Amino acid sequence: MNDKTFVVLGYGPQSLDFLSKASKLFSNGAVLSPTVARMAGANIAVGHPDALEDLINRLSAGAVKHEQERLAGSGLSDNAILWLATGRRGLSSNTLFTFVTGFDAEGDHGHNYPHDPDDLSRCRKLLEQCPELVSCLPRVAAAGAEWAALVPRWEELCALMDDEAPEWRLGRGRGPKTYALMKEFINGARAQ
Repeated sequence: MNDKTFVVLGYGPQSLDFLSKASKLFSNGAVLSPTVARMAGANIAVGHPDALEDLINRLSAGAVKHEQERLAGSGLSDNAILWLATGRRGLSSNTLFTFVTGFDAEGDHGHNYPHDPDDLSRCRKLLEQCPELVSCLPRVAAAGAEWAALVPRWEELCALMDDEAPEWRLGRGRGPKTYALMKEFINGARAQ
């Protein structure tokens, strides 16, 4: 077995050196995956991106079934349930989901906004996976000054990101101009 074929999952409380010990199992390229951890019911998941993606694919059907049963009668669309089960989620996309659907996806984390293009990409993936939510985007402006600054300029940010990093959906490319524009909007809102 090579380090591209396995994933380390941590359940329950972990020692402070868990990540250090887990990373020693891999020669290079190991990453954390909150998606795998959530789908596997673990606290933490570490592995090579290919192994993590394979595990996501294997866990997807069970995760979707679980969410469908849990959310039966909730009024959420099939797309929304699929995103909750298998989506590449982050704190800001969870806030976005909460405000556009009225369903709490934030848990104990409270409201968060996209801090960088990576956060923005997860929010964009949510809206692409659930196009029925796009028209509700203005609702998230109530989540705070940062969101109130970003929402009216959403299309501008997305266009810049698409131009600057056309393969962002695949996790490729960098977005320094997008990041700078996000910071400009957010800092402007905070200055008011």
